[in-house]
Amino acid sequence: MTSAIFVVGILVIVSYLAVKKVDVIQVGATARSVETHERGGKRQTVIVVLVLVLAGGSGYYLRKSALDREIASAATQTSISGGVISPLGDLSTFQTITQSTLDLLAAGDQTGATTRVEDLEYEWDAAQSTLKAKDGAEWTSIDGKIDTVLRELRSTSPNSVSETAALQTLLAGLT
Repeated sequence: MTSAIFVVGILVIVSYLAVKKVDVIQVGATARSVETHERGGKRQTVIVVLVLVLAGGSGYYLRKSALDREIASAATQTSISGGVISPLGDLSTFQTITQSTLDLLAAGDQTGATTRVEDLEYEWDAAQSTLKAKDGAEWTSIDGKIDTVLRELRSTSPNSVSETAALQTLLAGLT
């Protein structure tokens, strides 16, 4: 947005100068006419800078307000799972993937559980920017639990007890 504002401002200034030629000093011009041109140029520069500052400030204010409203809206729509309100919002996708991974592991399907946990990693990474903006501390806490689950399930010597414990800890953190 800022780049677009600057491009428009530059194009307006260049077009104006090309048409009016107020920046061209004619040979033999009197000191008074040069002084008049310089004053006009300073005034125009101040006006353009003020317009750009106002446009940039307005754009910043509008975008910040929109983000604040989005965060406030997300906070009011936090998910309620098991009576606990998550500051990150709706985590049902992650709960579903974690539970199905736990179910696969309980059924003895280590390969299926390892494959399914990749979905958790993908979805978590895709939602990172949105979730982290809502509550960075809570996101970091759950991210650490997800890292533990990934490490356990991708281990070269899997241990179903530690994998199950990591998944249950993550599931508790998601509710």
